[in-house]
Amino acid sequence: MSRARGADHASHLYAIGVTDAVPETIEASLQLSEASLVGVGMPAGIHEKRDQFRRLLQEAATRAGAPMSRSIRPKRKSN
Repeated sequence: MSRARGADHASHLYAIGVTDAVPETIEASLQLSEASLVGVGMPAGIHEKRDQFRRLLQEAATRAGAPMSRSIRPKRKSN
């Protein structure tokens, strides 16, 4: 697990073998978005967006030659 400054840094970390990189700029934006949506009574769906960003970053690293991480949470089943 590693802290990244942004998307480019996270992609680099994945490329050198980090299992999970958390880009602080993206994470902060997601948390602010979630708080705003919850504040106006809308469902947030932030966990899915976070996973989507991580998949994109991991895929970029895979294209650069790094193995795919298994750190993405599986989709949750709806009740």
